Amino acid sequence: MDIILAEHAGFCKGVKDAVEKALKSAAEKDSTPLCTLGPLVHNDDVVKMLEARHVRTYENPEDIPEGHRVIIRTHGTTPAKLQYLAEHGQTVFDATCPFVKHVQETVAREAAAGKQVVIIGDPDHPEVKGLKGWGDRVLVVPNLDSLCLEAIEPQAVIVAQTTYIPEDFNRITAAVKEARPEVKIYNTICRATSLRQEAAARIAGEVDVMIVIGSANSSNTQKLARLCRRINKNTYHISSPAELDALAWGGIRKVGVTAGASTPDWTIKEVLGEMENNLQDSQLESINGRGDLQNYQVGDKVSGKVVQINAEEVLVDIGYKTEGVLPATEIYLNPGENLRDAVKPDDVLELKIK
Repeated sequence: MDIILAEHAGFCKGVKDAVEKALKSAAEKDSTPLCTLGPLVHNDDVVKMLEARHVRTYENPEDIPEGHRVIIRTHGTTPAKLQYLAEHGQTVFDATCPFVKHVQETVAREAAAGKQVVIIGDPDHPEVKGLKGWGDRVLVVPNLDSLCLEAIEPQAVIVAQTTYIPEDFNRITAAVKEARPEVKIYNTICRATSLRQEAAARIAGEVDVMIVIGSANSSNTQKLARLCRRINKNTYHISSPAELDALAWGGIRKVGVTAGASTPDWTIKEVLGEMENNLQDSQLESINGRGDLQNYQVGDKVSGKVVQINAEEVLVDIGYKTEGVLPATEIYLNPGENLRDAVKPDDVLELKIK
């Protein structure tokens, strides 16, 4: 049985930067309590990891006691909430995804010019709730079925939730453009989202079963699963390796795997590891069909190239199905030195499998 892991699976750059920022802030020798305004990302494992480091989550700024360091979630928030935090003496660290921040700026600019702003997105999603706060005349359209052309002004401006499915966005904007030819359309869907969805869609059409990894409350993972399900009815959205036990594997020759932008690498590795343990004669391929992936045993000595450095570990490409993980505890650091001082991207390291 072949297992095909999609490109662009797991943390996007915005999520990765936000998590690293939170971990770095939590590790600082600062007695000021640290918290996030809403879950930093829509992933239960990440939230639990931060809670274990005493990073508490508050849903409303009014609930945060004064004197806190507050991290703004990747989905962003409203100007009113930012003002409230500033007025109540909180120190704010803004981890809003740069793509979301760009949409916020677009909404604010067009609203200041007197334009109605139409957001194509989920009205209950925190990103969309935050975007609404950056304009005064904002209309949210969740999908094509809910589109009411009469509610859209002739000179309106259209933006998208950054994780919206591009194909669906194009259908909605085409319908609006036909009735309101003068509307201005900004395709603000994150490029990483598009690449992730394109890669997943390609694989979904080639495999017997498609696995999409991510928390149940992750909007981008839900959309990813929905897109894959359109192509392959045998698509399963799971959040942990334990959920693999409920799937019937008989007669399956090829399995595709992808993951949402808020799914950490360790969850992907756990799912792949569980699949390798449960499936006989399994072979992992990349999206390009690589057949040169290595099998290693404990004690093997390997060479690998550094591909990612974060606060607590280094990820190294050793030609295996997932990157090797080199914990900070395994690296000698001089006093005051951190991982980024000791290791650089593309460095080649000699390692031993444990």
